[in-house]
Amino acid sequence: MLDVEARPGVRSIDAEPPTDEAQRAEAPLLRSFDLSRVGGEVFAWAGVLLVGVALRLASLSGGALSAEGARHLFTAFLFFLVGVTDTAARLGPALAGIGTVVAALWLRPYLGRAGALFAGLLLAVSPSLVYYARRDQPDAYATFFGTLLLVAV
Repeated sequence: MLDVEARPGVRSIDAEPPTDEAQRAEAPLLRSFDLSRVGGEVFAWAGVLLVGVALRLASLSGGALSAEGARHLFTAFLFFLVGVTDTAARLGPALAGIGTVVAALWLRPYLGRAGALFAGLLLAVSPSLVYYARRDQPDAYATFFGTLLLVAV
């Protein structure tokens, strides 16, 4: 077995986890995640995101595809990955719709915690946004990238 000299500041694998803040900053992988520090806002955002995901992914296979929806490159890529189905064709707009809900989280500096959460909830349950996120039309992409543009500016 190799005999390696201990270098200063390097701990062995069997060493105790760090106790003070300086040592914790040096060893981020040895920290545990304290769920008691997670506030209600995290659970509220998780609920909003769950509602948005459920509304957008439910019944993706209902209805027929339009001719222009099958022409999108992203749709063709999804067809390649998961097979040629109506659900695969609608997965791209559904993911864009979910991304629109997630983008509301980035509005927190401008709207505040409650305002961003309320905006995310409105985006998650908006009937028109849910409708377009289930269709194979480019409207969900436009909404998603428009929201990203709003956040970026």
